[in-house]
Amino acid sequence: NFEMNLSYEITPLKLLSVFASAMLKSNPHSKSTTDSHAENAAAVQTYRYKYEQDYKADRDAEYNVSLDYEQLFGENAERGKFFIGYDFYYRPVKTHTFGAFSSLEYVKPRYVKDFFNNQERTSRYEKWHTLNVLYRRKFHSHQFLVGEVLRYRDEGNGVSQDQSYNFDPNTVPYTKTDRSEYKYWQLSNELNAGYGYTKDKISLNAGTTYVFMRNFSKQPLLKNSFSANHQLITPHADVTYALNGKISFRLSYAMGRQVPDIKALNSYVYTNVPGQVSYGNPNLKPQTSQSLSLSSNLRIGKFNLYASSTHSFAKDLILQHSFLNNSVLNITFDNIGKRYENLTQISGSSKITRTTWMQVDTKLFYTNYTQ
Repeated sequence: NFEMNLSYEITPLKLLSVFASAMLKSNPHSKSTTDSHAENAAAVQTYRYKYEQDYKADRDAEYNVSLDYEQLFGENAERGKFFIGYDFYYRPVKTHTFGAFSSLEYVKPRYVKDFFNNQERTSRYEKWHTLNVLYRRKFHSHQFLVGEVLRYRDEGNGVSQDQSYNFDPNTVPYTKTDRSEYKYWQLSNELNAGYGYTKDKISLNAGTTYVFMRNFSKQPLLKNSFSANHQLITPHADVTYALNGKISFRLSYAMGRQVPDIKALNSYVYTNVPGQVSYGNPNLKPQTSQSLSLSSNLRIGKFNLYASSTHSFAKDLILQHSFLNNSVLNITFDNIGKRYENLTQISGSSKITRTTWMQVDTKLFYTNYTQ
């Protein structure tokens, strides 16, 4: 693992920094051996075998480079700060796996029709470009925040698999090769805006996040291309009130949204498994959740008591399901059901000695799924 960090102090409140790292994994590999045998209802052996598998990563590394600029407003950023940073992440991986059967014994050739020696080679990569911008200012009791995260992802993988068969004496030995290739790109833009107010015993924070995502996938060998766009707005807010220096209450609300994976949206029909078809659902909606939390903190001398209850409700859950149609198993995705969750917890802690703390936690978690 190699790391480098350079910083240049332009002024006492302005800093330019560069960070670079490389993680080179030396010869990742594994070997496994499996001995198996099968018997029929009369406890008579039908077949047995030994299977050995050897896995090795010919290349597995991670590279990261970042360039950041930060400006503080106030010696400890008490009046805010400005930050802009670029980050690049790259991970190339190449592996090969070899699996072989030996010591094969069988009563009838049909018992071993699915026994193939296998050699698989994979190649995949990830490239992430990320730009972060944050501007936060505080004026007396008011605080304003604007943030931006712009990210471009470029990912892909390829698999080549050779299966050789030579166990049935009545069958001519042969080898078949399967190949697959998948590429994926994503451009996402996340804009955050927030406002905070602090005065005496009360503190208030509110904000919202807007996300736009452009997803594109391509499977050249299957001549399939698919793209999908998503736009999300998620608000959040919290308020804290301190009765005195010993008791405080906090109420918070947040919305969350989970977009479906592009593979779950792609309607391309896969028929590579006999008697089965699988495909995505382009009409999937984002999964939406809303949570409300109330907490309280009490401090008396060396004793501290914390209690909270969080209620969460989610709808349009994205789930995989299957059904039979004309004796063919169909596997797809849909927005199915709703989920309600509640987490209630009480925590007490106390300082027993100068170097020892004791803490006791009690949690109750409840989940209910409905259609």
